[in-house]
Amino acid sequence: MNATKEITHHLTTVQKESEETTRSMEITSAEVERVTQYMRELEQSLGNIVSSSEQVRDQILQIATAVEQQSASSEEIAKNITSTSGIAKEIEAVSGQVMFEVNKLVEITEVLGNSAAQFKINA
Repeated sequence: MNATKEITHHLTTVQKESEETTRSMEITSAEVERVTQYMRELEQSLGNIVSSSEQVRDQILQIATAVEQQSASSEEIAKNITSTSGIAKEIEAVSGQVMFEVNKLVEITEVLGNSAAQFKINA
């Protein structure tokens, strides 16, 4: 009878341990499912971060390209301003020379006019 009690006791103990193991496995399984769901959410969040980073990178590249184009345009405008300034200085110098020559012609015209006035015309 003692042996039967011992066997019954061992079977009861094994059965309790088996039930505890089953509960522990169920808890662990639920935890694994929860962690798996978190991992899926994390993966989606990381995907969103990567996508956003790529969009920002593309925008930065577009801005850099626009800045380069604007810089090239600014350089071209600066060259044109320098060229226009040079042309304006040349025109100013030529204008001064033309004015000098016009003044000389006016003086010559006055001299010729005075010289012509001294001649008498016989009719």
